[in-house]
Amino acid sequence: FISYSWGDNKSGWVAQFETALKERVHVLLGREPRFWLDTNNLTGDQVFTDEIKRSLGKSAAMVLVVSPGYFNSNYCRDEREHFFHHAEDGIRIGNRLKLMKAIKLPHPAGLERNLEIIKDAFGFAFHTDPPEPSEYSPGERNFSERIDKLARGVKGVLEEISNQKTLIYVAEPVPAELAAVWTRLRAELERKGFRVLPEYRVDETFFKPDMLAPEIQRAALTIHLWGPKRSDFAARQLEIALDTGKPSLIWLPPGSEKKPEPQVEELLSAAVTRDPHPVILRTVPDWQLETIVVEEARKRATPTGGRAQAAATTGPANIYLICDRTDAADATGAADLAREIEAVEGMKVHLPESGRDPAILDEAHQKRLAECDAVLFYWGHARQQWFLENYGDFVRAQRRQRAGAPYRSVAILSGAADTSLLPKDLLVLGLPEPPHWLAGLEPFLAPLRRGGGGGT
Repeated sequence: FISYSWGDNKSGWVAQFETALKERVHVLLGREPRFWLDTNNLTGDQVFTDEIKRSLGKSAAMVLVVSPGYFNSNYCRDEREHFFHHAEDGIRIGNRLKLMKAIKLPHPAGLERNLEIIKDAFGFAFHTDPPEPSEYSPGERNFSERIDKLARGVKGVLEEISNQKTLIYVAEPVPAELAAVWTRLRAELERKGFRVLPEYRVDETFFKPDMLAPEIQRAALTIHLWGPKRSDFAARQLEIALDTGKPSLIWLPPGSEKKPEPQVEELLSAAVTRDPHPVILRTVPDWQLETIVVEEARKRATPTGGRAQAAATTGPANIYLICDRTDAADATGAADLAREIEAVEGMKVHLPESGRDPAILDEAHQKRLAECDAVLFYWGHARQQWFLENYGDFVRAQRRQRAGAPYRSVAILSGAADTSLLPKDLLVLGLPEPPHWLAGLEPFLAPLRRGGGGGT
């Protein structure tokens, strides 16, 4: 999704920028990416459309074309905020942000102002140096060099997202009459969010079957499209899948059961004696095959980083220790407690991040709530409003993201003499004090030790 101020495209600069970026990403990625660029030139009388919201929700990455006009655009602000809150699995993938900045012209107040929009996002200057900066024109060498750098950033994000998808291996080669079925099946799996292996075209002239073994071993499911004639190359791929215990599905077009070679029947008969044995489809028409394969693939889909997963009951627990980082006393006390828990219990303790763009801080906060094993509130001197906001985030995370994966332990560390305002359904403990930091935390820590059960 390319976010830009419509005034920057009056001369067609943004449209040419999009074309150049798309072409370069295509070259680097090896396949054509889909870009979305609003061409309606929204004005003050128009609304932030449902079409834009849908496009943002489906977008894997976002490029901001930053300019003085971009800073003043309400629509650009709405686009950023919507992407922050609705991007699938959050705005981070690994160590990368899914957002990048193409700085068409710097803000008049200075280059630092450009950094204020999503501080951690990579920025690429498409302009000459101040004091009289001007944007590079499409076709210029400097423009092309910046496009290449930005395209490599987009490629990296797309590849990391792809690497986290469930892997489905679709064997090749297939009989010539099944080539269209093979092509449609791969396209449908990719459209449904799966990563299809192998990611390159193979044939027995340039590849040995065993060269494909690493690809097969990584897959959650293997698919084999067969005709009536035996192919040693195709048969070996199935054998590798069965030898490594991969769930497999074999499809023969309807009618082929009347005329397969004896060698094909022998291979199928031997396959069904294996454990796990493959699913063999003989009477399913090609137009139904895609639905069946997608259903089988979804059974084996692996959760990705942004969605809540069942809390682990083994290994070091991950604790999200929520404190007000703007309150010096609470921030210091929470940091000291975190170090003590890690040193004595061997658990991993995460404090809220600070000193960054508020939208990024909120996204990181929501991600911690979605992924941690336990939540510990440190409420000493912070305002009541701070607690109410963070407790509200916790309750929403429980309902939306953690409904099937409850926290293993939750508690509030409070220094208030009057605890009547605190939630009645949560464990409330006093603030820890040195040197016996953990003496009063036993009810919270016990469920998190290796082998401990859940509870609050």
